[in-house]
Amino acid sequence: MGDILRFPASLDNLARIISTVTALGILFALNTLYANRDRLGVWSWTVACLVFGLFVVGWLFRTTGYAITEDELVIDRAIGPRRLALHDIEFAKRVSSSDMGSQMRVFGSGGFGGYYGVYSSSAFKNSIDYYATNLSNLVLIKPRTSRELLISPDDPASFETALRARLSAASEE
Repeated sequence: MGDILRFPASLDNLARIISTVTALGILFALNTLYANRDRLGVWSWTVACLVFGLFVVGWLFRTTGYAITEDELVIDRAIGPRRLALHDIEFAKRVSSSDMGSQMRVFGSGGFGGYYGVYSSSAFKNSIDYYATNLSNLVLIKPRTSRELLISPDDPASFETALRARLSAASEE
């Protein structure tokens, strides 16, 4: 079996700030609720548990890195990887935020733990699945059978080169 090529995915400054402020805000709110637990009703605790649950779920879906194996692209997430067969990838190319046109988050995160979920973009007629952590290192992946993916390895040039080499090797088999 061939090597697994791994590519880290670090948060950009905006995502770090949003993640930190969100985590601190939730901790502050939970601390305040706990300090006033005798005066507050059950609904306050219900809301607190729901918010904390959303925080945990959001953190579990964040992208932690990327890997390229002999036959698939793997998007690592704490909840479990998203896998895409190399033979299903039509192309991959670097893009900038300006190439994406105006964007709107349909469902997902706009900075907490990264940028992930389903987004709509004026540059594409279909929605795009984001698995990004840094909006300066974007790589667009076009699968043949599903909607486009936007990822952001720390070294997008090396990632693109490695993916093209694996795509070429996979098409020769």
